[in-house]
Amino acid sequence: MLNSHNSPRIVCLTGGIGSGKTTAAALFEDLGV
Repeated sequence: MLNSHNSPRIVCLTGGIGSGKTTAAALFEDLGV
């Protein structure tokens, strides 16, 4: 979640970190990482 500081909305997404890396993968795709 090192990218959480780049976009405020990602903080909300990572807030559901209980979902694990599935959430991380989804937000990274959205970022185009």
